[in-house]
Amino acid sequence: MKPRQEYLHTNPFVSQSVGDEQIWGEGEENLYDVPSINESAFNQLRSDLEQLRHVPQARLRFVIGPAGSGKSHLFARLRRELMDEHFTFVSVPPQDPSAIRRFILQKVIEGLRHRAREGTRVLNYSQLQRFVYALLRFVGRFKNLSIPQIHRNWGQVQRIKYGELLEEFIQCVHQLPSVNLSLSVTRVLFRALDPEKQVLAVSWLSGSQSLTDHDYDALGVGGPVDDNEINDILKNLGKLGRHCGPIILILDQLDTIEKDECIREFEQLTIDLKDHSKYWYIIISLLEEKFPLWSETLSEAFLTRFGELKNQRWNHRLVELSLIDERQQRELVEKRLSYPRLAALRSQDNISNPLYPFEPAHLDAITSKGSTSPRAVLKDAENQYRSVVLGAPTSKTRLSDLVGDVLSGIKDSFTGDEPSVDTASIADRIKNLFDVLHFSELGGGITVTDGPLKLAPGKFDGADKEYSSAGSPMFRVVCHDIQKGPAFPNLLKKIADAKPGTILVRDGRVGTAGKVTQQLLQHFKNSHSFYHLSLDEVRGLHALGQFLARMRQGDFRHERTDPDPSETNIFRCLGSVGLVSDMRLSHMFRQMLAGGPPTPTPLPPTHPPTHPPPPSPARLEAKVQQIMRREGWLCFERLLYRVHLEGVTHVTVDRLAQALAHESLRGALEIHPDDPNFPQCNRILIWVED
Repeated sequence: MKPRQEYLHTNPFVSQSVGDEQIWGEGEENLYDVPSINESAFNQLRSDLEQLRHVPQARLRFVIGPAGSGKSHLFARLRRELMDEHFTFVSVPPQDPSAIRRFILQKVIEGLRHRAREGTRVLNYSQLQRFVYALLRFVGRFKNLSIPQIHRNWGQVQRIKYGELLEEFIQCVHQLPSVNLSLSVTRVLFRALDPEKQVLAVSWLSGSQSLTDHDYDALGVGGPVDDNEINDILKNLGKLGRHCGPIILILDQLDTIEKDECIREFEQLTIDLKDHSKYWYIIISLLEEKFPLWSETLSEAFLTRFGELKNQRWNHRLVELSLIDERQQRELVEKRLSYPRLAALRSQDNISNPLYPFEPAHLDAITSKGSTSPRAVLKDAENQYRSVVLGAPTSKTRLSDLVGDVLSGIKDSFTGDEPSVDTASIADRIKNLFDVLHFSELGGGITVTDGPLKLAPGKFDGADKEYSSAGSPMFRVVCHDIQKGPAFPNLLKKIADAKPGTILVRDGRVGTAGKVTQQLLQHFKNSHSFYHLSLDEVRGLHALGQFLARMRQGDFRHERTDPDPSETNIFRCLGSVGLVSDMRLSHMFRQMLAGGPPTPTPLPPTHPPTHPPPPSPARLEAKVQQIMRREGWLCFERLLYRVHLEGVTHVTVDRLAQALAHESLRGALEIHPDDPNFPQCNRILIWVED
């Protein structure tokens, strides 16, 4: 009997890589775990964690293996087995050595925002909250309470009591032995429990440099986390593990890190954590062919701190993932065939064969080709499944269709305000874009060097890259997302007379308000180009970066496509896929290749939305009231950003303006100036109801 068409839509082998949802394991997603695959590697990681509990000093291990061998799956399994450990995950770090530590801090804090676990149980508070609750156990009213009890009690604390509790919290934390948190960090950690300040607190702790002076005032800090505080936060988080459990730091997809200075930055960070912190367990994940470069670059100081002495010689601690044998391959396929929706279809059709629509012969065909990677098995099973259901061999997929579908899927996976404002990473993603376009148009790569701002004495908190092709200069791209004080106006002054072909890029979530700023920006735009990237454009660039990372990890190696999915063919396809070719920066690049000036094009028309509809007027008005009552005053542009940050998404400038004009807010807000010709985004809003 030929399977019904419904079976085609329940193919359990379509997903062959582990995404963020599976790694974090906070919903109903099924990992389809086969414990025998990479069992010895997993046991080694668990053993390391047990040793960390008995000997509290930072430990490090390399996990290496061929593409598709299950590194991400191994980490997802580890996340599900945790009890009081804290899990953080960092992948695709920036290529700028000076930006690596801030990026790691950002990802650590973002990871701690995920919900805590105790084995199979997902708790109803985050890992970061668990950290702060552990510190609250030293505060009078919370002494001798368990963390779950503190969580329940905290929800009943009136906000009017926060000030008093904050002072006691600061005093108790600063009396803890070996912990040396600054006053600012201690204060903001406490604010992470305040529902009305939580978003700001987490942004600050993660090293964001795009907050405003008003935001810093609301948190009671003088400015963004500086470079020294980054080190202090990371070190002290490890020390706090004594009170609430160790931190696992996964450093994944480091295969693009090939410059000595970048590898040494990772080395110095890990040595700092070893020498000045305690409860860190660091896992560096690499493709097996990349490990020799790291091994040769890392110093003796690193090796003696993290290696193991065997036969009077220091060796790196590592676990090697291997290919899977026929027995494991069968277990993997059978596990996927237990997919609940597929089992339900079999039940409806009164089919008792647990392999259906496969027969034993199909399973034999998939698993009789010798040792291979889990990803190769799943791809073979996917094609076999489709052939069985359709009753004919599957035809090859057009490579351009595969590339477009995967890119769109990555982009659509971002939610809320994701991804975060990240100057160094967006500069890398722009380089990825220009690499793809240059290869697509001319073949070969594009040359990138540091620009004047990066080469000048002192530290430039941004990116400055000069691009050239075949030895001929093309253009210069400056990225800058800092809002504090005069940082942006000062930058505009520095590049006001930059050479032709200079392009300034800024995340659209970071404002450009202010009379002086607007004047300087207009002067720059008179002879140069300015791109204020929309969130959609930021997501497109990050989707491209994640796609290329997956390509390097071998995710597409076993796809049956026309032409074949070689990296060369994928690069050629990428340049013509709409998500890439329609970007405004792509239009600019092609203009430059044609010999014209890099003139910004209007934002492209958006495709039909797949996201939820805009919020109801009542919900938007209620959120505006909540924010303005708390903040007292904001500029219009900042209110729009804050509304989005706090979960009311898909709000346009016009929709927010309509909400502010509604009768429920009319008497509570003053809007200055009231000149109808004044730019809407620069207006000042003052809450006067109270």
